[in-house]
Amino acid sequence: MSFLTTLDLGILTYVQEFWRMDVLTVWFKQISSLGNNGLIWVVLGLALLAMKKTRMTGLLVLAALIVMLGINDAVLKNAVQRIRPFLVDPAIKNLVQAHGYSFPSGHTASAFAAAGVLWQRSPKWCGAAALLVAVLIALSRIYLGVHYPSDVLGGALIGSGIAWLVVKLYKVAQNRLSWF
Repeated sequence: MSFLTTLDLGILTYVQEFWRMDVLTVWFKQISSLGNNGLIWVVLGLALLAMKKTRMTGLLVLAALIVMLGINDAVLKNAVQRIRPFLVDPAIKNLVQAHGYSFPSGHTASAFAAAGVLWQRSPKWCGAAALLVAVLIALSRIYLGVHYPSDVLGGALIGSGIAWLVVKLYKVAQNRLSWF
């Protein structure tokens, strides 16, 4: 077993033994469900489309989610093929169902892709609130035993990078195409 996997499993074991309690389990299940299929972020992106002032931000949130889906789920998960922690170590108990490969965390990547766009394009309080939700979703995946901490870190970095790239490409296009 690699050093990273051993470290990841050690952290998961610590969380499972010392942090799990009924009230947190209920709360983290709810937080995690916000990220199911990126639904909260898709709904938020669609809601932003409804107002002219926030329409482009909504489009960028949705674009970041689409790019994330292509890179994270279609390419990276299949290239890395990391097995979920509860399948590697039977001592790790998953508290929700999770399917497919583990790295990188799709819940986390979508949360940071959308929150990263909002951080760059919205009032700071709005971006900070979105980032807080993204962090909580990421932590929930570790707490619930369905991702290694390194899966979550990878998802956060990938999602943040996609957010930065999508906004940067929009700014470049906006500068080059005056009608955009």
